[in-house]
Amino acid sequence: MTEHAQKPRLLVISPGGLGPHYHGPAIALFRLLLGQRDRLSVDVVHGTAEQEGLQPLEGRAIRTGTKHDNLLRSSGYIVGAALYVLRNRKQYDAVLLASLSLLTLIPGAIAHLCGLRVVARAAAMAEVSTETGGALGRWLKRRMMQMVPTYIAISQGIAKALKGAVGERTRVHPLPNSVNTDRFHPVDSTRAASISASFGFDDSVSANDRVRLVCVGALGQRKGQHLIVEALAMLPENVSLLLVGPEREAGYLDHIRAVAERASLTTRVRHVSFLPDVELAYQAGAIFVLPSVGEGMPNGMLEAMSCGLVPIGTRISGIEDLVRDDCGCFIARDAESIAQAVRSYVDNPEMLRKQRLRARALIEAEFQAETVGNEVFDLLFDQSRSAAQ
Repeated sequence: MTEHAQKPRLLVISPGGLGPHYHGPAIALFRLLLGQRDRLSVDVVHGTAEQEGLQPLEGRAIRTGTKHDNLLRSSGYIVGAALYVLRNRKQYDAVLLASLSLLTLIPGAIAHLCGLRVVARAAAMAEVSTETGGALGRWLKRRMMQMVPTYIAISQGIAKALKGAVGERTRVHPLPNSVNTDRFHPVDSTRAASISASFGFDDSVSANDRVRLVCVGALGQRKGQHLIVEALAMLPENVSLLLVGPEREAGYLDHIRAVAERASLTTRVRHVSFLPDVELAYQAGAIFVLPSVGEGMPNGMLEAMSCGLVPIGTRISGIEDLVRDDCGCFIARDAESIAQAVRSYVDNPEMLRKQRLRARALIEAEFQAETVGNEVFDLLFDQSRSAAQ
């Protein structure tokens, strides 16, 4: 522990910032650290206007430049972050890299050379790749990754890819995304019906016969929400779909609506672009469907399972960690496969009921925020932990 603070001090190097505005995998990191705020102090070195005025976990937000998609244009941020680490290295007990881009890896390498404990968090398969950016960029990323002594991988697939990229001697700890099971919890059928009505569904079908599909996430081809709508046309009328998430690709929401209109499904499909109490979406549902082509570990599926929804998804990173033989199923990425999987539950309500209970039990056993947060805290600050996973 530093001499400047009673609690351990963590520096997060996160070009996009650290807070509720930070979408995708990084929101899981923010929530994870939020659960540890009584145990540590967090500062973040960032490069975005979105972070301005937003203090992360009662710590400081230090802007050292501006993050861009182009590495050269981001050089000011990289140099600024590296200089900040050099000048303030004695203030911190550990450094956490929020991603595996050169914008984080270069300042992280400086921190390592300064003797600071450095841990990098890999939250997507694409981050692990060293096959883009030209010959110099590939060499530099591989070299910087090899300088990081310890990694957190949020899925088994990412952990395997990391070991292939940096070598078996580097410590790679599979530590998944997690979920607040107090916030994301199942509700009884009466409450579920009330929530369902608030979304405007025509629930003339009895609650015992109704099956609601849910998909939460940014709308786009990668997640493939249009395939769920196409599948809905092959399913009985007691099956409906709730989509929650902003449109990330121009025209994609119009495409979804057109598919629904052609199949006369407009009364069975609802879309909400933003829902502050997103747990309500899950609590109105029974099955979570995600025909995605790429994930780290989908927060939506974790949250849905915590609320007692059965997961159906493609066999990719993260989803492979969540779908089990006795809970959920894998699908091919097409409407017919989705429809077939959903129909197996529609035709067997008892199986659906049992697997919903198993989904919640699995999250409670392996993915609770407090448990995972404690493991991350120990990894960051307990230097006696050295066993490679």
